[in-house]
Amino acid sequence: MADYDVSVGRDLLPGILNGPEGLAKLVETVLNQILEAQMTEHLGAGPHERTAERQGYRNGVRPRTLYTRVGPVTLQVPRPGMAASRRSCSSGTSAVSRRSCWR
Repeated sequence: MADYDVSVGRDLLPGILNGPEGLAKLVETVLNQILEAQMTEHLGAGPHERTAERQGYRNGVRPRTLYTRVGPVTLQVPRPGMAASRRSCSSGTSAVSRRSCWR
């Protein structure tokens, strides 16, 4: 299991003790940072970073709601894209298989 550095903004800290949704917001922040760190680890590069070791690219995020004991939290789940070397569409294939190659 990997170790991840998670940081919480100063604006969030007072709400944890005072606000009813403070703990849910903290869980949401921590989980979103972990998901982003896992995507960076998986791809071998951070957002907007160009490296020779890069294994693919990012394709935005997909919002998902996770229901927890502290309340629902909205996760921004990163979507990986295909690496250029994995695209196997050629001009000799049919239009249907070329379309399915990009999904």
